[in-house]
Amino acid sequence: MVRKLHKYISLSLLAVWLLQALTGVSNVFSRELDASLIEGRRASLNEELLLQRIDQLRQDRKPGRLSSVYASGGDPNQFDVFLHTPDDGLHVLRLDGEGNVLREQPWAIDFARSGFLLSMRLIHETLFLGDYAMLFIGFSGVFLFSNIVLGLVQAWPGKGQWRSALTVRAAIRSDLKLLAWHRAAGFWFAIPLLLVVASGVGVVWTETIESVIGEPVAMRASNSDAATYREEKQIKLQDALGAARELYPDARLSIISMPESGQPYFKIRLLQEHELRRVFGKTFVLVGAENGEVLANFDAATRPVRNRIVDAFYAVHTGEAAGLPGRILVLVGGTGLFALIGLGLSLWASRKRRGGRSKASP
Repeated sequence: MVRKLHKYISLSLLAVWLLQALTGVSNVFSRELDASLIEGRRASLNEELLLQRIDQLRQDRKPGRLSSVYASGGDPNQFDVFLHTPDDGLHVLRLDGEGNVLREQPWAIDFARSGFLLSMRLIHETLFLGDYAMLFIGFSGVFLFSNIVLGLVQAWPGKGQWRSALTVRAAIRSDLKLLAWHRAAGFWFAIPLLLVVASGVGVVWTETIESVIGEPVAMRASNSDAATYREEKQIKLQDALGAARELYPDARLSIISMPESGQPYFKIRLLQEHELRRVFGKTFVLVGAENGEVLANFDAATRPVRNRIVDAFYAVHTGEAAGLPGRILVLVGGTGLFALIGLGLSLWASRKRRGGRSKASP
């Protein structure tokens, strides 16, 4: 029964898992690679000048709406500005540390205009499924996790047989070598794969999990001033960040979400040194759009343990939690999934050619 479940789940979702593995592996160091491919000057970070340029850009690009600013993740002196245009959808502008535009591209799966790296990242996150992407990716991850566990249960060695389970004997019969390789690869890659898959499912359902265990106070800030918010009265971007900097002077800027209807505040997201994240920290400050008042202050270090566990999902999924070795481990784990799928598919095809599986065991 376990063998049949393992086989049919694998065959049903094979294409999805291969696509997720391919795009996931390509994403591990994609931000650094993307930054290295950008031509032009690379000005050092001048945060005051950068924010002035972004404020000016917000005015110059109207009627488009500038919605957010993200650290690029590949170069500490580069930032991505997201601009909603009335005629061509969402665009992302890469700025250097002084606010000069280095590149503009549509935020879409478009290999010709958006490039290979961005397209692969978006495919990994959406699988071309639009609004249903998160639901499908979450459930496919659950099935992948359960299938890895089923494979381990099926192949678990008896007492004193671990050495033979983790290796492939040279003298083994050729018709059993595929099974031996598949079994050994499963044991070698199981732990990194289980961690990556489980944390990936957690990332997909983070909002749902937080709604059950409790959201951070910064995410529940009052919208009582929404009716009176006027864009022409909006404070400058550097003033909003300055209010957050008074609370966290040594933190690195991760994300700025601009005020909008129903959200009359800047949402400043910062990365503190103690956080597991590499780029996008979980410390938030909400700053009133008109008066610069701090509406909510959320320090990731004081968050309850249950919420910090949820926060760690992304860092574990990308390997950031363990620094460079962790990211390399994720890369190896994704490559291992390729190997397992390839060996499993070859094993299934070999058995089909023989008219059924061999009753022998390696």
